[in-house]
Amino acid sequence: DKCYPFGYRKSGEFCSDEGAFTKQLDSGKTCENNFECGSNVCVDGECISSGFLRKIINWFKNFFG
Repeated sequence: DKCYPFGYRKSGEFCSDEGAFTKQLDSGKTCENNFECGSNVCVDGECISSGFLRKIINWFKNFFG
């Protein structure tokens, strides 16, 4: 009666510590783990959008390259 291992992601959901699939969170929502976020990025307890992360990476590429 349990889902896959804790943190397993599938079809926009993740296996929670309660043993059931839970919908992944949108950008700006409170999180504890990366897998809880749809972008798979949790920073300082908040889901960060992949677009924001891409902007940071591009800035570093332009700065150093």
